[in-house]
Amino acid sequence: MIKFDYSYIFILNIIMVMTTEERKEYNRLYRLKNQEKIKEYNRLYRIENQEKIKEYQKEYQKEYQKEYNLKNQEKISERQKEYNLKNKEYQKEYQKEYNKTPAGIKSYTIGNWRANGLIDQFNDNYESIYERYLTSTNCEECGCEYGIYGDGGGRWKCMDHDHKTNLFRNVLCHTCNLRRG
Repeated sequence: MIKFDYSYIFILNIIMVMTTEERKEYNRLYRLKNQEKIKEYNRLYRIENQEKIKEYQKEYQKEYQKEYNLKNQEKISERQKEYNLKNKEYQKEYQKEYNKTPAGIKSYTIGNWRANGLIDQFNDNYESIYERYLTSTNCEECGCEYGIYGDGGGRWKCMDHDHKTNLFRNVLCHTCNLRRG
């Protein structure tokens, strides 16, 4: 036979008839009395739910950041302007160094392609196009090996594209690109 603990129901009834102030006081006293028990429960909960907590914190941080940015656009803009004025030389040096890195060269190249309409800014395929451009050693039309820009041979790499649609077609040497039009 199962014995039921009626003291639990008695405590629930007491809590339900308490006023808000009484309930607050009861909760405060309970927390004081059971501090160690609560700490241990929280510690175990954090250990068992680390991933869940991290995900919640990320989402909360994103939402908070969005709200903060919307509320403080002028303040953020002003801070950014101040920073840019104070660090103009440093930023120039940093940009020069970055432009020499593979990531900087890639960013510059893709930016140029977009500005000149060689690739669509909404085209998410530019990574594969850049990889194709980078690894290409011979013209895809005539098969000649690429030369260096300005060497007089006219065999440097070019991005061939359709001038009506601006869509990328091939990586060609300059001569074949002019011939194709």
